Amino acid sequence: MKNRIIESLKNLKISQNHHLLLAVSGGIDSMVMLDFFKKNTTYRIAACYVNHHFQSESDKMELLVLTYCKNNNISFYQESVNSSDIKNNIEAQLRQKRYSVLEKVRCQINADFIVTAHHADDQIETILMKILNSSSFSSMGGIKPLNENILRPMLSIKKHEILDYAKQYNVDFIDDPTNQDSTLTRNYLRNKVIPSLKYVKDNIHIPFDDFQRKIHDIEDLLSFSTNEFIKSDSISYDKKIYYINKDRFLALPFLLKINIIKELISKERLFYYSKNLLLELTAFLEKAVIGSEKNIGDSKILV
Repeated sequence: MKNRIIESLKNLKISQNHHLLLAVSGGIDSMVMLDFFKKNTTYRIAACYVNHHFQSESDKMELLVLTYCKNNNISFYQESVNSSDIKNNIEAQLRQKRYSVLEKVRCQINADFIVTAHHADDQIETILMKILNSSSFSSMGGIKPLNENILRPMLSIKKHEILDYAKQYNVDFIDDPTNQDSTLTRNYLRNKVIPSLKYVKDNIHIPFDDFQRKIHDIEDLLSFSTNEFIKSDSISYDKKIYYINKDRFLALPFLLKINIIKELISKERLFYYSKNLLLELTAFLEKAVIGSEKNIGDSKILV
């Protein structure tokens, strides 16, 4: 476990000069991460606990993290978020609020990265969630080890290894009671579906790792083919209008057409697909009519 986390940090080019803000909830995963970084690395670290005030153990978990940091001379930061206004899509909204305040703290203390304790079992859950939600192709590659300034060095670590570490080194933690609420999709996958998959295939991480690699290989191919098309004479640009050669463009595979449009729009501004936009683009691209046009933000695409 130690060697794989250290190797992950090296592969991500994290140097000893980097200042890391660890996101610590008081649960077993993040408490093991905090203990690991304290005892096995020489990075300059700080810890941040985000209190959602969403479950009964929130204050106890905050005190646990605070006490550990105080006893081990680690800078501790606490932030609170208002969860009273959240009525649906609870997990996603809490996650958005949490990352927002973590980024605020990161900027305040001039840290280089936010570090989370996502591990190999989380990766399986995420991929299954993306498939169930009919998410974009690229998102099915799962959790990225480095996404802008969010660092996840434990993605190769399995849950049972985290449990073993906590037992071996007497790491204190508090189980989040909401993790047992299987009415939430992710918890249902964690508590019901994945144990059943492990019964069928003991080392369930292997096929999911293979799935990720295949997704990333296809993404590389898409990126190469997209850039080749964009560099060709099949596209021209004038006054925020992209002109695309109809015959050449419509002869391309659908996924490549979508990726070309995404890349073109991203040149103008940060661009994210929504499900509705993807449906609109699908309908637009299925039109084999000369002169079809689609407005996306300030840009217009003509085929």
